[in-house]
Amino acid sequence: MGIYVEGRRIGPAKKASWLLGCLLLGDGRPAHLNKLYEWMWDDPPSSAETELAKQATELRNVLGQAGFPDALRSKDGLRWLHVPNELVDARRFRALVTKAQAANRRSVVGLHEASAALKEALDLAVGEPLAGVATSHAGQERAQLEGVRREAQRLAAEVGVELGHHRDQIEIVTRLHAVHPEDVAITSLAARTLYLCGRAPDALNVIARHKEAIDECGLLVTKEIKDMETRLLNHDPGLEPLVRREPGPSEGRLVLALKTESRGFESLKSLIPDAFGCDDIAVQVMPGHLLCDLPSGISPRMVLGRGLSRLSDLVRQPVSAGVAVGDVERAHDLAASRSALARLRAASGRFLVVAISAELFEYVDRPDRSAYCRAEDVNGWVRVPGYSVPPDSSSATPDRQDEKPSQKSYSVVFNGTTSIGTQHNGDATNHYHFGGER
Repeated sequence: MGIYVEGRRIGPAKKASWLLGCLLLGDGRPAHLNKLYEWMWDDPPSSAETELAKQATELRNVLGQAGFPDALRSKDGLRWLHVPNELVDARRFRALVTKAQAANRRSVVGLHEASAALKEALDLAVGEPLAGVATSHAGQERAQLEGVRREAQRLAAEVGVELGHHRDQIEIVTRLHAVHPEDVAITSLAARTLYLCGRAPDALNVIARHKEAIDECGLLVTKEIKDMETRLLNHDPGLEPLVRREPGPSEGRLVLALKTESRGFESLKSLIPDAFGCDDIAVQVMPGHLLCDLPSGISPRMVLGRGLSRLSDLVRQPVSAGVAVGDVERAHDLAASRSALARLRAASGRFLVVAISAELFEYVDRPDRSAYCRAEDVNGWVRVPGYSVPPDSSSATPDRQDEKPSQKSYSVVFNGTTSIGTQHNGDATNHYHFGGER
């Protein structure tokens, strides 16, 4: 706390800075001498008037050095400080937070406006408010300022989640909840953020900790918390970030993330054009996965159907594919999900597993929907091309790499016709139920 010129603090000293803090928080309103005494001392000394005049003189001198010689004013036992609002960090902070609150946070454009304002505001609110002012009145004011900053942090995290940056908010929301588990808004946001990051059990634990905290206070669980718990358990699509729910330029354009061992990137990359019947697919080698930006001319039905089935026939190394609409991070999360990797380990003779975001399930052809199972850890759906029902992951071993699991021998007897149209029943059973192994 002090007066800065070109980033350098020029004063004032300790007690005079306390007086500065009190007057600045008054937003230019006159403060009576008695209030200033209580701010400066818990037990004002008999020399309080003389001491306060001394501190005021020092403050006036420093203000003069900063170019505001007439800023500190006094009259009839009142003192006030007249400086432009844009030069006072606390006032700029409030103005920026108000701007963020007024933005239309139901649109992506409004969210970006709010995000920029909140970032600028929080950059101003670094460190302890009123640091060093050691009186009870200052302590009360400090608690209020910390509450205002906490609400700005919560709002900034909420905006970040709506913009799809939920992983970046984990640290702040969990820290806020650890300190204030009784807070309804913080609890709801922390639970939702954890859920979106694939940590559904942790999200429910946040709700449980909140219930314990309010029970200790003798309070009842609010409807907001009950609703959030229900939405988490039901995998409500409305929990998704607004940026994923609002139509935009990327709508209909799919992002495909392919996770495999790095030594297999080049061979996998060469299969993409053949699998999707298109040479105009941008493929980037990213840390741990390939990223494919599929042209809008390739429909979701084609990608989820013939395209990924063809890729499954071509690959000869374990590959986990994540598909999302215009969201690179989402595609990566799907490809790296526990659900996808478990099904891949369980697949006999197949080397590709596909995890899709929840909103893409409607594009899956109805006959193929039985091949999918829920991926609760990432709010999506998973299938292994070549399986008409999901492979059982309960018996899968976690250390499968390139080798094929041991095969069992089966005998299937058909009673009646051996074919339907041009498809032989034996071939269909072999492909869809036994992974194509002969």
